[in-house]
Amino acid sequence: ERTAQPPEHRILRENRAARYPSERLAAEENVTNRLAEAFYRDHGVREIARGLDLEPTTVGHVVLRTAYCIRREIGECLLRRPRLRGELWLERGRSCYRLDFDCARCEMSLVDCTGTAEGANERKKP
Repeated sequence: ERTAQPPEHRILRENRAARYPSERLAAEENVTNRLAEAFYRDHGVREIARGLDLEPTTVGHVVLRTAYCIRREIGECLLRRPRLRGELWLERGRSCYRLDFDCARCEMSLVDCTGTAEGANERKKP
């Protein structure tokens, strides 16, 4: 059953006593403006790296971290005796990404290797 009006949304007051779980934010957390920086500092973060979106390149950095795992999706989970060994890579146009797997946390990361020797070597493989 549909209601005539949407439910009321309340904006809760910020709880400044709440602490962020880490005192350090890496470039991958992508803090790119003074308001975001102030928020994190208000909540206990002491060290904030410049966000990746402010850098001229993302090469060498993790550009994605996710619970979605390509290995699990294709039935090649490293925890379940996979047949597929070695590194996995994604390519799109001129971009090249190495897939890193943190099986203890069940996470997959993409590392930008575009233009690196590592990425170039991978592109040469059949």
